[in-house]
Amino acid sequence: MHLECVRHVYMELLQPELDRTKVLWNTHYIRSIHTPAGKPNILFHLPGLFGAESYLKPLDDKSLDILSPILTAYLSGCRIPYKALFDSVVEQLQPQKPTSLREAAVMLSTALDAIEHDLQNL
Repeated sequence: MHLECVRHVYMELLQPELDRTKVLWNTHYIRSIHTPAGKPNILFHLPGLFGAESYLKPLDDKSLDILSPILTAYLSGCRIPYKALFDSVVEQLQPQKPTSLREAAVMLSTALDAIEHDLQNL
């Protein structure tokens, strides 16, 4: 439960930075002697330009049906069963979303204390 709460509280703060890092990484130029040189996005999407082959394989419907619930379970930053609990606890304690890591740490600590308190009083 603690890990899910961490994901819930921090994901919105971390995702923009992760997205920026992904763009920078995928568009930087790789110089290499032993492998094709170029930008990762181009190397991945157009391997034929570099004498390589694509190893992408289509995903069949059965595999998609198996993977879909697993992948969508984390769309909100944490697994969906925990989302409603965290949303209600966080909204009661601090209705505005954290805008810094310090605010997120305070929110996380307060939310975990409130959840543990509620669980002890069951």
